[in-house]
Amino acid sequence: MHLGLEDNAKEDISMYFDSTTEFIDAVAALPPREGSAVPAVLVHCHSGMSRSVTVCMAYLMGKGRSLIEAFEMVKSTRQQASPNAGFMEQLAEYERELTGREGNTLDLEKYQMDRFSSVEEVRVKGGGGGGRGGRGREDDEKMTDYEDEGKEGGK
Repeated sequence: MHLGLEDNAKEDISMYFDSTTEFIDAVAALPPREGSAVPAVLVHCHSGMSRSVTVCMAYLMGKGRSLIEAFEMVKSTRQQASPNAGFMEQLAEYERELTGREGNTLDLEKYQMDRFSSVEEVRVKGGGGGGRGGRGREDDEKMTDYEDEGKEGGK
């Protein structure tokens, strides 16, 4: 699959979120090649910083991750991951669509000031800190319980 997108903040990459997710899922469902344990999908762009990262983050979000969780996952394996401001805005809109909430888990203003910030620097503090959109205290407690279970389970 080739998208032919420019790394331009005005480019509409969100129109490909569903089709790229379907493509990745279709490839992942194929039997692995001989010598491989699992099927693999290579998502790439010229620099591996913006377009490919945006597609990977949208995929993760479509599978239940919040915007900040997807950013953290990609950044942990690709330090230079930094979608351009327009792509990050589209991911933020996608998060709101997926969650049905108004808030985001990533602070767009901080991100736009420095797109090479750490994940912690752009994480929304308080009411929208993770999970599936802007959360309240009850959601934060549930997330803490979930995170504690993950630590006990060997994550």
